[in-house]
Parts: sequence; C-alpha cells; structure tokens
Amino acid sequence: QLQGDLDGAERYLRAALETRRAADGKTTATVLANMHNLAAILHEQGEYAEAEALYLDVYEGEIRITGPDHPDRDSAMTNLGRLYRETGRLDEAERYLREAVDHSILVRGARHRYTAYNQNNLAGLLSERGRHEEARATFETVLAVYAETVPPDHPFIASSKVAYGALLIELDEPVTAEAHARDALAICEAALPPDHWLTARARGVLGSALRAQGDLTGAEPMLLAAWENLRVTRPGNRMTRAVLVDLVALYRAREDAAALARYEAFLGEFDAI
Repeated sequence: QLQGDLDGAERYLRAALETRRAADGKTTATVLANMHNLAAILHEQGEYAEAEALYLDVYEGEIRITGPDHPDRDSAMTNLGRLYRETGRLDEAERYLREAVDHSILVRGARHRYTAYNQNNLAGLLSERGRHEEARATFETVLAVYAETVPPDHPFIASSKVAYGALLIELDEPVTAEAHARDALAICEAALPPDHWLTARARGVLGSALRAQGDLTGAEPMLLAAWENLRVTRPGNRMTRAVLVDLVALYRAREDAAALARYEAFLGEFDAI
C-alpha cells in the first residue's frame, strides 16, 4: 500500500481477512481491523460501494464488540465521512465527520493528534460546503494541535497545510496560501515517495496560488506535474478537477488557444464521467 501497489495490497488483505475469519470462526476485533484495512484499500481504488459496505459493517460491529467508547472507533467514522464527501453525499459526510470529532474529543481529548486529524477532515468538508470561516478556524486549531503533538516534518501537517492553502485561495489570500503550500510540498518531498498523490496535491495548490498572483510561468509546471500524477492516482477526485480548472484558467489568461482547447476537453471528459 505504501509503495502504491494497491492491487497487491488488496490481494494480501483479502487473503488475510479470509484466514482470520476461518481461524476465529466469528467476527472479532481483529477481523474488524482486517475489514477496515481492506475497506481503506478499496476506498483508495475508488471501489466505493464495497468500501462503504465494509466500513458500515466495521462501524456497527465495533459498537457490539469493542464498545461505543473504544478509542479506535473514530477511524471508521472518519473514513465513512471521507467516502461520502468524495461521492457527493455531503450531509452524510458531515454527520460522520462530526461524530468522529466528538468521539475523539471524548476518548482522547481536544489536544490529541488524532482529534486534530479528524478535525482536519471536517475542515475540508466545511470548506467545500462554503462555510469558509468555520473551516478556517478549524484548520488553525488543527495546525496548533499538530505543532504540539507531531514532529514538524510529519505528513499530517502537510495534509492540513495543503487543504488550508486551497481554502485561502478561495478567500483571496494567495500569498499566505503559497507559504502553506510550499511548506506542505517540502514535507511531502522529504517524507513520501516521489509519486505520492499528496505531493502532487501540494504542487497543485502551489500552482493555483501562483496563478492567482499572476505568476503564470511559475504556476504552469506545478499544475502540469500535479495533473499528470492525479489523473492516475486520484481519477474522478475533486482535487484532480481543481487542477484542471486552474490549467484552463492559466491558458485562457495566456491566450494559448491550443493548450486551452486541450485542457477544456479534459475538463469536459472529467465532468461527463
């Protein structure tokens, strides 16, 4: 999974789940953990229906087996929320993401890194729903908690900074957005494989921030690199579409008719799918 071989990861996780079910003879906490890991792989592959079913089984099974206040229960809540966000079911997404935050505060406390992780996912949803000031306040809380609880080069920080940067572009603060995106990109380049989707996402937000400041020359290579990665690693995802929208705007501003037609066609295909 960490090396991006999702098909290989899925094969071994299915085998592990089958073996564990046969050994245990019933649903146990370990079986639930295996189910959750498989669901996460399917989620990453865009196999949303099977991933959702597994997540829901884990969510309900954990109440029976580990109890409603077990610390790890918020993982299924958060991942359900993420899945529903990615599939456009935003009311359901917010329900599960808020439940994850509330649960984490209850069992871990407000200044825990996993509480901040859950809040980061909620902040991204709030941003998407246009509740920008609530999203901004949540991102700032997340980054403050991360500053206390994880090393300064941790990918959690990169994930939050890149999402916050995207929000700041919406709020017409591209200079501050650029600073967050550059921080995120530096962390990703040092801590993650070179073709990781989060690195590409950081490049995309940096390119967007540069374009918003009128630096088309600096923006173009960042946006193109992001597009070439995300079209493969995150097809159909909102972050991939955002890069296409920026490329269309860039080539329209440059009056490059051939490139504009190319990326408008990509955008049309994306939206049709």
